Amino acid sequence: MQTSYSRDFATAFDGMKVDIGDDYVESKPAGGAIDFGRGLVKSQDEDSVRVPKLNTDALVLDADLVTSNVVAFNLVVDGVVTAITTTFATSHLVTMQALETLVEAVAGIKSATVGGASNRTLTIVGQDTVIDVTDFSITAGASQAGMVETRSTADTLVRGIALHEHKGVTAAGVAGYEAEDAVNVLRRGKVWCTVVDTVADGDDVYISYAVGAEGKLRNDNTQAIQIPAAKFRSAATTGLLAIVEVNAP
Repeated sequence: MQTSYSRDFATAFDGMKVDIGDDYVESKPAGGAIDFGRGLVKSQDEDSVRVPKLNTDALVLDADLVTSNVVAFNLVVDGVVTAITTTFATSHLVTMQALETLVEAVAGIKSATVGGASNRTLTIVGQDTVIDVTDFSITAGASQAGMVETRSTADTLVRGIALHEHKGVTAAGVAGYEAEDAVNVLRRGKVWCTVVDTVADGDDVYISYAVGAEGKLRNDNTQAIQIPAAKFRSAATTGLLAIVEVNAP
């Protein structure tokens, strides 16, 4: 007859609770497919959760647009490419605003905003989508400004970590939550999670939004957002499991 029980579970898989200590778990609808053990953020316009995404792109010119300039680039939204092009009209600002209007008309775009110093920045935000700008060019005219692109995320409200649930595979043949599933979100407690860099016991915890690693955890802010009041409680190398302790309010 068994008369004693360990508080700790054996290391097993992403999203598995580490022990039977006190924890706090919320239930939230999935705003898309979510693998177990992934860090989660609030979706942009609804109270669902998803992994963070590379959904913000800032295009910063180093000079004003001038007469006869033609601005062209490809806007990529979740892999779908839309060609954007406009010719200088009236002034630098009016031309930038024309780009803003063209971008906002693309499916999957939440907003496009002209601003920054001398209105030389066009900031594009995806609607729960991954976005990128490719093949940017400015041609014609007496001069052509250069451009610096900075990609980041608009996802800032961390919800917690997706716990494992015993269920069948998704429609895509992958174990995890499907869109609209009720997700068990760990807000306080300990859980096993895959890391994407080498971490040490006591390191801070960040959720990656890098393409291909969305929701996986790391110990710095390289294309990642911090989970407040969270620490790694074991060491691990890239691709292996580490213990993560979260203590959200």
